[in-house]
Amino acid sequence: MDLISLLNILFIVIYGVILGLVAPYVGVTSERYGSLVPTALGITSGSAMWILFTWLGFHYDEVWIWLIVMLGMPVAIWFGAKFIDKRREAGRSLKPEGKKKASETADDIVILGS
Repeated sequence: MDLISLLNILFIVIYGVILGLVAPYVGVTSERYGSLVPTALGITSGSAMWILFTWLGFHYDEVWIWLIVMLGMPVAIWFGAKFIDKRREAGRSLKPEGKKKASETADDIVILGS
C-alpha cells in the first residue's frame, strides 16, 4: 500500500467526520442512538465502498470512484440511522440493557442493622 492510498482513506475518514457533524442539522438525529452513530456509519460505509470499488478495478484518479463514494456516504448515513432508529423504537435492538434506576431496585435493598 502506497502513501496515496493511505491519504485517500484519510480523506474519506475526514469527509465521514464532517458528514457526521452536519447530520444532526439536516434531520438525522434521534434520542435512540448516540451522536457518534452517524459519523461511524459514514466512515464505515465510505471505507467499505472505497475498498470495494478499488477491488473492482476503479482507480483513485478516476472521477467515478469519488462520485460514488461521496454521494453514497450521506445516503448510507441517512438510511442506516433510520434503520437503527426504527429497530430501537420497536425494541428489537441488540443494545444491552442499562442499569436500573435506584427507584426500580429499592425493593432489592436489604438494610443491615446492628
